[in-house]
Amino acid sequence: MVGRPARLGLLVLLTAAAVLLPGCGDAPGPAPVVSDGRRLLDRSAEAMRGVPGAHFVLDTDKPVGGFSVRAAEGDLTRAGAARGRARVQEARAVVELDFVLLDESVYVREPAGGYRRLPSAFAAAVYDPTAILDPERGVARVLGDVRDPRVEAEEEVAGVRARRVTGVVPRAAVTGLLPGVLADPAGWFWVADGSDRLVRLRFEVPGMDDGAATVTMTLSDFDRPLDIRPPS
Repeated sequence: MVGRPARLGLLVLLTAAAVLLPGCGDAPGPAPVVSDGRRLLDRSAEAMRGVPGAHFVLDTDKPVGGFSVRAAEGDLTRAGAARGRARVQEARAVVELDFVLLDESVYVREPAGGYRRLPSAFAAAVYDPTAILDPERGVARVLGDVRDPRVEAEEEVAGVRARRVTGVVPRAAVTGLLPGVLADPAGWFWVADGSDRLVRLRFEVPGMDDGAATVTMTLSDFDRPLDIRPPS
């Protein structure tokens, strides 16, 4: 027969066990499932925030509403400087422009003339490539905001092995790269193995005519020193 002191000791032990061990009703739920695509894009966003500069190539296969640039190529820094050449849609014509963005000015040269110095607001109204590496407006924000990212394949981009991730990008996140986009575009993102840097992205957005327009941007030369100065 169990005496009173023994029964009290047993009761204390059982009470302590009930406190320390979760019961059926208090069991924690399963940990949130984070997809491989989400992890990969989050790592890439972090890697792109630390990129000091890059070479970029932008191309569109047809006019995009609210976005007049048909193609562009150049160099840019995270500090907000850029130089290169762009093909810009003006009414029914496409004009080629050389550009340099530095400090609060943009220098623009058409093929037949010299450089003109304009306020930086001009670039913002047409296309501002310095947004690409801006953590709040560029690819880092886009990567962090992609909805339902899925890893599709492993491919090579300009000699770099990368994994391709697809998802939908909220319009608010992409307007820094594509001003005037009116709907959430589908996106594809190529993340380099090892460095997690973004080497290519592609959007499908509503075009000015029937069907979607494809906008592709390729990034490279992340570690090449850049010295961007005002044109002479």
